[in-house]
Amino acid sequence: MHESNQLRANRTVDWDAVWTVLEKVLRPKFRFSSGSLLEDREEAEFKDAVAESFALVKRRVDDPEATPVEDVESFAATVAQNVFKALLKRKYPVRHKLAIEIRSTLDLDPRLAHWTVARAAVGGKTAWQGQPAKYDRNGRLVLEDASSAARSCFKGRQPGSLLTPDLLLTFYAWLNGPYGFDPTINFCFHSLGLSELTSIESIDDQSEHEDPRQKPEDEANAKALATMIWNEIQGLEVRRRGIFLLFEPPGEGQNPICDRLMSCGVCTLSGIAESAGITFDKLCELRQLERVSYDLVAELYGISAKDAENIRRGVTDLLWRRITASGFREGQ
Repeated sequence: MHESNQLRANRTVDWDAVWTVLEKVLRPKFRFSSGSLLEDREEAEFKDAVAESFALVKRRVDDPEATPVEDVESFAATVAQNVFKALLKRKYPVRHKLAIEIRSTLDLDPRLAHWTVARAAVGGKTAWQGQPAKYDRNGRLVLEDASSAARSCFKGRQPGSLLTPDLLLTFYAWLNGPYGFDPTINFCFHSLGLSELTSIESIDDQSEHEDPRQKPEDEANAKALATMIWNEIQGLEVRRRGIFLLFEPPGEGQNPICDRLMSCGVCTLSGIAESAGITFDKLCELRQLERVSYDLVAELYGISAKDAENIRRGVTDLLWRRITASGFREGQ
């Protein structure tokens, strides 16, 4: 018997434990997908996601041609993350776009940062890096009543009038500590008065729909900034372009900066591949992965993960300086 088949035959999978893992991973996520506790529709979607994840895990584990899965429960957790990420993008496109915007802001603004604590994505001020999310009185209010939390946080100011960095800085100052990424998206979604009644542009078919928050001039400004970023990085060495475009920050529901640029219509998937110096097929392969980490981009360009991290930070700092020096302002 082939070695992989022998391993498969000698192992008994506790499928009840796998199902429990899937429920444990997915149930907290559905609390934030509509901004309220589970309702009938949410409960049905939650059960479908668990069932879909379970089927994918079982098919992979039982596949005689595939490499045996050594840790089935950890593999199941990864599958559940991917299933939810696909569901979020498909069912909640406005929230998905907001998540891209918030992640890009945390990634580009030197005053803000994101990190992982005990596998949980956390965001906040740069000075707080490494600290766990803070769920005290204000933090709990965000979970219980996002609308009341927004009124308390902004004290009569209109959140929609704030640039995304200022919106987040105001939120984190009100919390006085770092906060989980998913509930931050939920808070911003409600604070800005967004809804899923109107869809957004599809990257696949390039169709155009109105974002329920943005006015035409806001869209023009977002595109102008994305165009500036795209043009600036074209003057960089190909390895620096690729690392900046392809790296995907940790945490659920996150996306590389190239998704933000494509969502603004300043480049295409083939353009991203050409700019990064890789084939279109390789880019598609990377986008099927759960996440493109520093280790992966480092391997791609033949350098160390630490060098890849330093290069990306350098590109980010350079872009921030050039955008600031250009005098670019939203609403100009």
